[in-house]
Amino acid sequence: MEIGKRTWKISYIVQKRLWEINNNLMELLIMINACKDCLGTQEVLTVIPCFPYARQTKKDSCCLGLFDPSDSTVARRRCLFGQNDALDHNKMPNIKIFSGSSHPDLSQKIADRLGLELGKVVTKKFSNQETCVEIGESVRGEDVYIVQSGCGEINDNLMELLIMINACKIASASRVTAVIPCFPYARQDKKDKSRAPISAKLVANMLSVSGADHIITMDLHASQIQGFFDIPVDNLYAEPAVLKWIKENIPEWKNCIIVSPDAGGAKRVTSIADRLNVDFALIHKERKKANEVDRMVLVGDVTDRVAILVDDMADTCGTICHAADKLISAGATKVYAILTHGIFSGPAISRINNACFEAVVVTNTIPQEEKMKHCPKIQVIDISMILAEAIRRTHNGESVSYLFSHHTGSTMTESRDSERDEEPSMVRLQSYLLGGTSSLLSTIPTLIVFPVYKTVFRQQIHNTSVHQAVEQLYKEGPVKLYRGVAPPLLMRTLNGTLLFGLQDTLLRQLSLSPQNIISTSALPALAGFGAGIVEAVVFTPFERIQNVLQNSQNDRHLPTLKTVLVRLKAQRLALGYYRGFLPVTVRNTLGSSLYFGLKGPICTAVAGQGLSPLASSFISGTLTSMAISLTLYPLSVLVANMQAQTHLTCRGPSRRASLHQKSSKMGDSNPVNQEVEQFNKQKLRKTLTHEKTYKPTKEEIEEEKKAMKDEK
Repeated sequence: MEIGKRTWKISYIVQKRLWEINNNLMELLIMINACKDCLGTQEVLTVIPCFPYARQTKKDSCCLGLFDPSDSTVARRRCLFGQNDALDHNKMPNIKIFSGSSHPDLSQKIADRLGLELGKVVTKKFSNQETCVEIGESVRGEDVYIVQSGCGEINDNLMELLIMINACKIASASRVTAVIPCFPYARQDKKDKSRAPISAKLVANMLSVSGADHIITMDLHASQIQGFFDIPVDNLYAEPAVLKWIKENIPEWKNCIIVSPDAGGAKRVTSIADRLNVDFALIHKERKKANEVDRMVLVGDVTDRVAILVDDMADTCGTICHAADKLISAGATKVYAILTHGIFSGPAISRINNACFEAVVVTNTIPQEEKMKHCPKIQVIDISMILAEAIRRTHNGESVSYLFSHHTGSTMTESRDSERDEEPSMVRLQSYLLGGTSSLLSTIPTLIVFPVYKTVFRQQIHNTSVHQAVEQLYKEGPVKLYRGVAPPLLMRTLNGTLLFGLQDTLLRQLSLSPQNIISTSALPALAGFGAGIVEAVVFTPFERIQNVLQNSQNDRHLPTLKTVLVRLKAQRLALGYYRGFLPVTVRNTLGSSLYFGLKGPICTAVAGQGLSPLASSFISGTLTSMAISLTLYPLSVLVANMQAQTHLTCRGPSRRASLHQKSSKMGDSNPVNQEVEQFNKQKLRKTLTHEKTYKPTKEEIEEEKKAMKDEK
């Protein structure tokens, strides 16, 4: 490096490491960045005798593809006629997931979680160690996700990621998201001495320039790194998975203390300690130089407690091993270490084996298979589900903040299937319980408001004014006023349990389904539609019985609930219990869809006015119910009029006689007509005999006279 008064010139020397192109290129970029950050530098001239990647200046294959020559004609034909088998739109449409060479196992787990196949990509190196990437399928108009972790040969993997992003971008991908579980150069996030580079900022610029539209990473060494980007960055946390592992694998976790090995991790350990409701401590360390600790000071009491060291990464493990010794000497009974990124370079494995750890737990943001063979203390938490859920939510336009406080991944002791089966079922049971409890509490207002409901029903059935309906109910007395109250009380309790629980179940299934092609905002309404259909099938008989009991015209010949049940049972389902099923289904499905589709946005709008969550929920529920009642009132009137009649009362012989005369006019010579005529005669004779032998009671005669008087 030659330094002048105004201009700094950097000469790119390749004689010492002639074939390490990616390492030399990264070294050059970091040196340029360090010089640009120094005050007084006007320009930096870079001398590169042999320009790297000079031969990769054009797209030498169609869409950078690797189509089999024997199938090229068929592939082009399928693309032209929309029959490309590579795009499985039945799962998650318009999405492609590609894996870099740093962690293919994690990429495959993410793809399996999403029900997708990894995209075809080939990465190779030329003889001079230049990286070459070829995308093997079309990405035009696709939402592309590239999974590449900052581990192993970091510079090679970083260059490979940049080339893959650029390849997808110039192949007309609609959006390219880089999924980087372990962000490279994250520890070089500030100038800790003069003329030091900020390499994390340089990597951020490189990712942006290569064409990345979005970054998904996990547990950045410093959250401020997100500010280096001009594109969206989602920094996911392994904290929910860590909490789950602690509760399931440390029996004495209620008597534990969370310890940070340095002052920079204080915020991380306090968050975990608060959620576990335990104490925390921290260790202040001073370094002589990088990766070498001078002395450590413990702040906190760990006597007779289980100490859990929590940090974002461990490289040579000198810090955590010294911290473990410090904790044991301070009186800790056991020491665990939980790390997000287990780099474990240099003497790390031997240090862990010789340290006093019960277990060293890491996530699989970095491959750990080989290291686990040499160190039995290392255990792994699978975070593929967290990354897969983040990809799914990003693709569907959903909020990712849910992942900051909820565990979605399974630990190493759980299978993926048991997690998917057990956790959602527990939530659905809670929804059923909440729906049943709220509906049971609503039965009290039902008893109070039932007279108002019956007044409205009389208006709908008898076409009377409010004054006349109230007067009729007053004359009938309280016994008949509350006639038919039992079915709505039972129906309301069961209805709320089924409706809210089933809607939540369907909503979660639709949200987790990889085959979802419907907008996220429409999923609550769609789940409500399905719940409304089931509601109509189950509760139409309850509503039918209720309407028959509330119709005063049925009081004489159907005086009790038992007589109503016997009468409806004698009829066909379409005329008995399920009369009016079609309008009931339309009303319930529309009502449920509107309720669950509108309640959320209205509640959000009301909460934006500064009201409490309880008040917002109450107001939004009231407004939504009023809007639905006004909209579906005609259907409610239609259902009430259809279901209030039983259609089995005898209207006299005139109807039967007319049918008999009509059938006789068809022709007496036809033997079929003669049989029909004979059958009608026998039926008419039985009906007339029943009417002659039937003698009404005095109470029925008085009620009939009273009804005729009221009608006059």
